This record gives sequence, structure tokens and C-alpha cells, in this order.
Amino acid sequence: MQEFKNLKEANAIHSTSKGEESDIRAFGINSPVINIPLGVTLPEKIDGAQSIVRSNYNISNDSFVILFLSRLHPKKRPEVAIEMAAKLKDRHQIHLIIAGDGDEKYKTELQELSEKLSISDQVTFVGFVEGKEKGELLQGSDLFILPSLSENFGIAVAESLASGTPVVITPQVQISEYIDEYKAGAICEGNSVSFAKTVSECIENKSKMNSYRENGLRLVKEKFDWNVIAFELLRSYEGILKK
Repeated sequence: MQEFKNLKEANAIHSTSKGEESDIRAFGINSPVINIPLGVTLPEKIDGAQSIVRSNYNISNDSFVILFLSRLHPKKRPEVAIEMAAKLKDRHQIHLIIAGDGDEKYKTELQELSEKLSISDQVTFVGFVEGKEKGELLQGSDLFILPSLSENFGIAVAESLASGTPVVITPQVQISEYIDEYKAGAICEGNSVSFAKTVSECIENKSKMNSYRENGLRLVKEKFDWNVIAFELLRSYEGILKK
């Protein structure tokens, strides 16, 4: 109750998206809201990242590599990624990398699902990644996907854009408002049919992928750069103090 009181009496609340602002309002908070996204740093380019990823995980050079990088939790719906891969396997030469950690029982269920769908040879579970390995995956994959039920922002999506890798996400990943505005990726419903259709269109349309890549980098520089965010925060704090 004390935190609710603090929020009700705040001069302003910082949200990272309009979707998060809606969540704040749904909670019964009427304090002013400042919408400023989270930031990312443009990474140093890793030469030969695609070759490194394929070599590290024994993936064919001809395979289109799809990356799911997030905590392994039902809310994130990694099973949708696996089901999607099964729907695509006869049409495209793809390989799905699932990066992230979670409950052991749930991880086993996901691995068993890939075996049940006869897709285990085209799905690699790499566990939790960080640092150099994470950078290689983000830059070396062809597409990043996140079929999540709910994300207040989706920082991994922004990291993928900063790495030059296009994204396919759901409307519930609230960074989607920026993706839609900049045409920096594809947004579809969070089921395997929609994801398979959308990813297939990405694989088949190199021009669209190049456009997503260019628009994504422009989005990062104009909205998610820390210098831009610092300026917006400073201006917001100054405005609060003046009032």
C-alpha cells in the first residue's frame, strides 16, 4: 500500500512505452506519465559473425538462422518458436537457436517438443548467454523472434535492432509501437501459424529484410541512443522542478 501511495502522489512516473502507460492507468494511477524508452549501446561490429555462429553451433552455411533470446518461461512462448520451425522445415532450410535459461522441467518439455515435432536436428538450445557469445548471436543470426504474451518494453528486441538483425514480435511486446512507427520489423499474432507465415515472408523477401535492417538502425539512433534518452530525461526533470 505504501508503494501505491508513492505512485499516486508522484510528480511524474517514467514509463518506457504507451503500452506501459496504459498498464499504469489500469492500475488506478493518475499521476503524470513521461514516456521515454530504454536505451541500448550500438555494439562494435564483429567481423564474420554469421560464420562464427554457424561454426560454433554446427549449422550449415546455407541455413537461415532464427534466434529466440529470452528467459525460458511460458510467458515468452518459446514453444511457439519450436512449432513455427516445424511448420517451416519442409519449405525453407532454417535453424532455430534458443538462447536463455529457465526452469529445468520446462526446458526438458521444450526439448521433448522439438523431438516430438521431428525438428530437434534443426533446433539448438544454447542456454544463458552473455558478453561475446551474446554479441555473436545477435549479429550472426538472420532474424530475431519473440512471440511473448507480455513485455513492458523488450530490451532484447532493441539490442537485436542495434546489432543490425531484423525482428518479428507480437503486439504485446510493447516496443512494437516503435517498430511499427519506423517499419523496423514485422509484428504478428503470437501463434505458430502467424509466425511461420511472417518469417517465411522475411526469408523470401531480401529487400524487405534490408529495409527492416536500415530502419531498425535508424530507430536505435533516433530513439534508443543513450545520449537522446539522457537529454529527454534531463528535460523532463527540469520541467518537473519548474512546476
